[in-house]
Amino acid sequence: MEAEIGSVGYSDNADAKRRFTDPGEAERFAALTGVDALAVAVGTVHRMETQGVDLQFDLLRRIRQVVKIPLVIHGSTGVADRDLRRLIECGAVKINMGTTLRMVFGQTLREQIEENPKLFDRVEMYQKCMKAVEGKAIEKIKCL
Repeated sequence: MEAEIGSVGYSDNADAKRRFTDPGEAERFAALTGVDALAVAVGTVHRMETQGVDLQFDLLRRIRQVVKIPLVIHGSTGVADRDLRRLIECGAVKINMGTTLRMVFGQTLREQIEENPKLFDRVEMYQKCMKAVEGKAIEKIKCL
C-alpha cells in the first residue's frame, strides 16, 4: 500500500494545491498507518510538460532520516534528467513520471494520424505508440 503525505500540486494551479511534506508528520503517518511506501512532496508538480521544478533535496534527506519505508516521488515529469539520480541519492526509491509517457504516446498517435488520415485501427496505431513509450521509459531509466 502506497500513501501520500503533503500535497503534490498540479501544473494548472500548482501553488494553490501544493504543500511540502513535513518530516515529523511523515514519520508519524508511516508509523501509525503501516503503509509500505510513502510518496512525499518535495517540489514536484503533476502534469508538467516541461522540466524545471525547484526540488527540495534537503527536505527529502530529512524525511529519509526519519521515515524507514521506501519513499516515492509523484509528478516527476518536471524533474530535469540530471536531477533524477539526485532524488535517488537523497532517498527516493520510486519515481513516477506518467505525463512524459502520456505525452510521447499522444505525439506518436498524432503523427500517425497526420501521416495517414485513413488509419483507424487502434491496435495498429497503439503498437507504434507503445514502442515510443517503451523507448522513453528506457531513456529515463538510463538517467538513473
